[in-house]
Amino acid sequence: MCYPAADDLDRIYWYCPVCDDNGLISGWQNTLWDGFAEEQPRG
Repeated sequence: MCYPAADDLDRIYWYCPVCDDNGLISGWQNTLWDGFAEEQPRG
């Protein structure tokens, strides 16, 4: 499960119900996992 954190830092809170682990993801902007990032040319 994951959802935006309740702050203005564009972090994502995640939680694993299987192992009861959790954390925050930051710095994901303009990466492969950013659905709005422009694709970089290969070559």
